[in-house]
Amino acid sequence: MENSIESRFSKSRQNTDKNLIVERKKTDDFFETYSENVEGNTDRIVETGRRLEDKALHQRRTNADVKQDTSDANHEQNGNQIAAERRREDDEIKIERSRVDEALNFERDEKERLMSKLLKQEREETDKNLSGERKETDLETTRSAKFLKVEQTAHAGTKSALLTQEEFIAIVSHDLRNPIGTILSASELLLEDESFSNMNEEARRWIEIIKRNALTSLHLVSDILDMERIAGGKIQLRLAKNSINKLISEIIESYSIQAKAKSITLKSELLNSFDVVAFDKDRISQVLSNLVGNALKFTPANGRINVTAKSSEYEIEISVEDTGVGVPENQRIRIFERFAQIGNKQRSGIGLGLYISKTLVEAHLGKIWVISEPRIGSKFIFTLPKTL
Repeated sequence: MENSIESRFSKSRQNTDKNLIVERKKTDDFFETYSENVEGNTDRIVETGRRLEDKALHQRRTNADVKQDTSDANHEQNGNQIAAERRREDDEIKIERSRVDEALNFERDEKERLMSKLLKQEREETDKNLSGERKETDLETTRSAKFLKVEQTAHAGTKSALLTQEEFIAIVSHDLRNPIGTILSASELLLEDESFSNMNEEARRWIEIIKRNALTSLHLVSDILDMERIAGGKIQLRLAKNSINKLISEIIESYSIQAKAKSITLKSELLNSFDVVAFDKDRISQVLSNLVGNALKFTPANGRINVTAKSSEYEIEISVEDTGVGVPENQRIRIFERFAQIGNKQRSGIGLGLYISKTLVEAHLGKIWVISEPRIGSKFIFTLPKTL
């Protein structure tokens, strides 16, 4: 009997070790993919900024050359001086960019070191707890087979105490909100406070990049936390009577500046009647913001985005139609899955927005789907019942 018990516990431990290895690999893969996405976005932003600076510098120099008086007797001497000044300017630009690259590389190395240290600490603690539980199991097993039931319960407790990938993500997400929020607040202060109004354009541009990336990171953390709440069945709706027209108008207003910056026409077609529907305003606002934000992200300059509301006997239908890149036919269901991504270089993030939107709409007993044609545009549609 004891041999049978030991054999069963040995097999159970092997399965536990195997599951632990798989979960740890999933965690490692997730953070590796996430880091590559974030670093890739940062590199593209830096590279785009540098190309624009180089283009502007080239244009300034061309204009200066055109204006130079070629009839001046000291033309050659002036030309030599200008060339020397430009070489010095080029050298300073190279030095400054080298410093920026070094700072970025240092920051990435430091983040990787800190993350590795955190993972190591968490895993050492898990291994320590697991080791302690197994010693107790061995003592109980050698005493008598009658303690098998107790030992199985203890082992189940050990497995439930293991740090899974989802639990780890939730912990890290919660801990990231405060520092990211601080970064966002500090960047907004530097950009908006009159005390810093005299900063040069170069510094302002870098602070705007910091603010934009902090805001993106905060949205990603919120998406991850929502995903964990959904997985745990903790999403609760605060239903109240709200106006669809008012909600759409607020979303249009909040994205109008971003649309104007991309030369995109953002319009709405509201309900003819004043329909009031019971729904969670914050959650449906989250759905609509996600759809409009995606449309802005994937619609080229001079494109159009229309947000439309229609009413039928039993439900309200809301759609966001764009003239963007479109969604391939074989991806129109998968994009609503968790961590879904389309192999489009323009896409960013970790693929939670539409998954969360689908979950929130279905929690309201509605439906969400997409109609799309590549290179022509997409139309995302969701419904809300008039009675819940």
